[in-house]
Amino acid sequence: PRQWASSVARGPEPAQACDDLKDKGRMRAWFRSRGVPVPAGDIVPAHSLDHGALARKVGTPFVAQRPIGSGGDGTYLVRDDADLHTARTCEPAVDRWLISEYVDGSTLNFHGLVDQAGSVGVTRPSLQLAGLSSTGSEFGASCGSDFLAPQRFPPIAIERARIAVEHIGAGLAERGYRGVFGIDLVVRGDSVAVLELNTRPQSSTWLLGEIEREQGCAPLLARHVLERHGRRTSGDHDSTPARGVQLGVRHVGPSSRVVAAPPSGVYALRGHRLVRRRAGFGLLDCSEDECVLVGLPPPGRTIETSASLGTLITRSAVTSEAGTVLNDHGALLTAAFRELFTLSAVEDEEITA
Repeated sequence: PRQWASSVARGPEPAQACDDLKDKGRMRAWFRSRGVPVPAGDIVPAHSLDHGALARKVGTPFVAQRPIGSGGDGTYLVRDDADLHTARTCEPAVDRWLISEYVDGSTLNFHGLVDQAGSVGVTRPSLQLAGLSSTGSEFGASCGSDFLAPQRFPPIAIERARIAVEHIGAGLAERGYRGVFGIDLVVRGDSVAVLELNTRPQSSTWLLGEIEREQGCAPLLARHVLERHGRRTSGDHDSTPARGVQLGVRHVGPSSRVVAAPPSGVYALRGHRLVRRRAGFGLLDCSEDECVLVGLPPPGRTIETSASLGTLITRSAVTSEAGTVLNDHGALLTAAFRELFTLSAVEDEEITA
């Protein structure tokens, strides 16, 4: 809109400004060089992996990650030699690993925006939902976000996290990056440690945009596109917690064919069943007692173990305060969602045919 965007000369090309930071090892080293708190750890060659030595260095359990990956893909919690063997077996091509101490806390994600002038804005955080086994997600695998939950965290921790995000954003600006970025931080008590940087929109950016639209603000993703194309934008970055949750649900059985699937839309719980009310595609379409189902596989599709069954969008909390387990409402929603599908197991011969 013309009232909040004006034309300026195109700034530095941001696409390649941070390519080296896609490598988690280099990213972690860059964080340290800027004085940003990070978990203890280092890059270790695959041939040097030794559980005993690593446990003595960073504690046990510890986290092993392949250097390139997103959404928790290639992330393993290592408690013993068997876990380390599993990680190496699953990732035979990985020649070096990022080994980190396991910080037992909650993960928050912050969105930031570097504008054409190099100024950094930070918006409201969300609690990252990951590794919820009841949704079919493994350790570290992202499965949703909750934009209201951060209100339960100590204000000093939120402020320390915000300062770290601003500091990282300033570093990105110095590199010539412009646009949206995301930071994952682990919070334990009053302390924070930065885990990861993504110089792109996040899986929760669209949900943040729904909240911003409802509040009459320009969505961050729209500002990202305009700033990337040399258009200056302005507006406050609201940090107030807001009701908005997304929860991804995965298939937990064997390879199966979808015999019947529900249509996308707005649903409401009636006892232990989800009943469709009307068409709808996002947070703005549902009231407090409703949810929206999107991203559902159509009948006839074959889905493998851990493939996405779809995403639930709601205004109500679906997990415990720490985001580590589903609460009663989340468990009921997830079970009712699965009941909407009729699946038929597929034999190995059928898959390879």
